[in-house]
Amino acid sequence: MTKKLFILGIFATAFLSLSLAHAANDPPVIKVEVNESKYLPPEMYGTWSIKATILSTDAPADMYSPEGTELWTLGEDHGVVFIKNIITNAQASITVDQVEGNTATFHHLAQIPSREMKIMEIPTVTVEGDKLSGINQQRVVFFRRGKKIADYSLKIKVEGTRLAGGQVTFGAPQAEPDIEIAPIEVQK
Repeated sequence: MTKKLFILGIFATAFLSLSLAHAANDPPVIKVEVNESKYLPPEMYGTWSIKATILSTDAPADMYSPEGTELWTLGEDHGVVFIKNIITNAQASITVDQVEGNTATFHHLAQIPSREMKIMEIPTVTVEGDKLSGINQQRVVFFRRGKKIADYSLKIKVEGTRLAGGQVTFGAPQAEPDIEIAPIEVQK
């Protein structure tokens, strides 16, 4: 066993030496990816009583009620923005796509295996004081035995009144990071 590990160690060292020798001729390549985290405007967080009215849909007329009410909570937990429907207890993390002032566009995709359906929602909402308003674009896809059987779009007007919660401030004041980057050295 020790012999095998020793031989593997020799091959690994030879491979590493050849790689470093090749790297000495080429400048090092460093790839970095930076993702920007976006949050909802602070005024948007809290619990809202929502009135939803279908403006247009290609679904059968009897499939959805033309109006409905919901209770939404918009929140953040450890850097993850979420929406929760208090009535159904459904909760989903959301991706914030765009924020301009007190207006935000976000989306989420829900897959419901037990009902063989996917729901994509893209709300664009604005908050002014304790009032929320906007449009929620939805796409609902139904499956049977893994095959798509129906696909419907809905355009829903949403209007809300704040029930609880206020502005949210994220994190502590930021300090400069204490990072030291050592130069890359290639040994021959």
